[in-house]
Amino acid sequence: MAGCQTTKRNHIESFELLNHDGRMNVNRLIFLGVLCSVFVAASTRALAELKLASVFSDNMVLQRDRQVPLWGAADSGVTVEATIGNRRATAVADANGHWMVTFDAMPVNATPRTLKVTTGTSQVSLTNVLVGDVWLCSGQSNMQMTLQEASDGKEFAKRHGNSPLIRLLIVPKQFTEQLQTAQDAKWSTCTPDAAAKFSAVGFTFAALLAQTTKLDGVPIGVIDSSFGGTAIEGWLPHEDLARFDAKDIRNSLFGGPSQHYNAMIAPLVPLAIKGVLWYQGESNADHPASYSAYLSTMIESWRKRFNDPQLPFIIIQLPALNAKFGDFFFTWVREAEAKVAASQSNVGLVVTYDTNDGSDLHPKEKIPVGEQAAQVARKLVYGEDLVTVGPIFKSQSIEGLKVHLTFETGGDGLSTRDRSELVSGFMLAGADGIYRFAEGTINGDDSVTVTCESVSAPKTVRFAWAGVPDANLTNKSGLPAVPFRTDDLPPVDNSFVKVPTTRAVKTARYEIDISGQGSITSFGIHDQQFVSNDFGVDGGSCIPTFFGPRSLNQVTEVAPTELSFCDIEVSLGYTFDVNSIQLTLLNGGKDELTFQIALDRQVDVADGATLELTRGAAKLSAAGFDKVEKLPNGKSYLKAKIPAGESHIMKLEAGQ
Repeated sequence: MAGCQTTKRNHIESFELLNHDGRMNVNRLIFLGVLCSVFVAASTRALAELKLASVFSDNMVLQRDRQVPLWGAADSGVTVEATIGNRRATAVADANGHWMVTFDAMPVNATPRTLKVTTGTSQVSLTNVLVGDVWLCSGQSNMQMTLQEASDGKEFAKRHGNSPLIRLLIVPKQFTEQLQTAQDAKWSTCTPDAAAKFSAVGFTFAALLAQTTKLDGVPIGVIDSSFGGTAIEGWLPHEDLARFDAKDIRNSLFGGPSQHYNAMIAPLVPLAIKGVLWYQGESNADHPASYSAYLSTMIESWRKRFNDPQLPFIIIQLPALNAKFGDFFFTWVREAEAKVAASQSNVGLVVTYDTNDGSDLHPKEKIPVGEQAAQVARKLVYGEDLVTVGPIFKSQSIEGLKVHLTFETGGDGLSTRDRSELVSGFMLAGADGIYRFAEGTINGDDSVTVTCESVSAPKTVRFAWAGVPDANLTNKSGLPAVPFRTDDLPPVDNSFVKVPTTRAVKTARYEIDISGQGSITSFGIHDQQFVSNDFGVDGGSCIPTFFGPRSLNQVTEVAPTELSFCDIEVSLGYTFDVNSIQLTLLNGGKDELTFQIALDRQVDVADGATLELTRGAAKLSAAGFDKVEKLPNGKSYLKAKIPAGESHIMKLEAGQ
């Protein structure tokens, strides 16, 4: 993660920031943020050097078919002239040296050209500039995940990375209290290596759009401005957060309210863009009731700042996850996302709960998500006649024990993913509001009848209302039905969480439990526990990452005494015998990683070539670890570092 940047405050005395009634003048604040785009002046003196805003560089794409603002800094009072092709625009730098010109709308141009900006004494030239569509991709870790980390991502990058008409810009991950005017990154041409390091969802989206007939020959620029662990409050300008109650505003894992907007969006404003992909909500899942208001406000705010009141937004719903954030499952945020998409014009929705198994907060199945986002854009933005979303609940009627539901299917009809005659994923409740699982049957093209023997007088229904929905209703194109409920109960979730299968091995010498993600969760010798049961990276064994333990959720039972857990880069094998366990870790990634075991505080460790662990009369030898790390709080960790591209063997052996 890039470090936090701070800058000196702009001198803004020359701007009237208050209306006559004392309220903040948003338009003038926007003007301030826009025109101070390439530097922060320490005073109002004129600048001696002609500059362009940092978002403009060689290899970039300018937005077609709409006015294109271009801004920067120069000597106060000088005339600035910008030209590209047959387009010419001029402006005079103001007293602070700020200038902005606006090109008239330009058609598509896939031939690299030079954009020139000149004064009487200075010139700046940008080369290899194209004119096409520019998309902004933002959100948190599931947008941030790179293509090389995604399932089949490296192969996708090889197949689609040689795309000279796709251009990429990655905004550095920062958060600041002060509104920033620049970001330290440049546009790059697309290569397989550049694609692999870009947002998996963002690049897949662009690559698949580029293959469509309507966009054949149209350059596509993609901006990745995402930051893992961020709450939506971090992406809203300060003045827009003022409408919310301060007690409901949360900080992000890194950074506070407005700080990601300040550092990662403000330097882009008011760039002409085609639309926005938004993939976020995990960090707001513990307080979902306010999410729809935040998201609606953000859409309104960004549209205003990018000078496009109908700027398209494509909202990507949260994936399946077999865990709670606070007291809530992701389903409550999914509901908020769907409500915003349904209530706002020019907003599309991507449903994703069917793309992964729910065992990972950061599922690797990103290519299907980017593919579906491209489908939504093809209809919403480019006007293709496509069905891009699954069945959407329309109405219900009750007839005794039966609840009849109708759906909007876009003319595509209803089906089930597994071609079953029974439709799963429904729950019914009576007047008591207690939900029970129910069965559904499809009646015609747009209707489902739902019944539950234990609910004699049904009142309300829910569908796909779980962290990992066991729901099979789709349209005939295979797109999943959008989760919904007909009650108006406040967010609460006290239902059970399905836990991934645990493998247990018991011999005469030891007992060990291994989670569905490949982590040792229990290791006992003579009823003495050797590993910590603390949460996250502080318990059991794991490969620590920036966001918590790495999930190796692809499980293979190799033999009765062998297990293998892996993801696309790392594999961890367990081989068991009566006395010991051998762990073989293969690091197929490009970076060194650490494997660690967090020990129970009652375990004593004696250093040596082989680490000797004791708890009471029980003993355990550990070989293949680089060191034992002992913390002041009494915790100890066995740690082994595995370089990129290498394998490493560790061994745990129960003592006599």
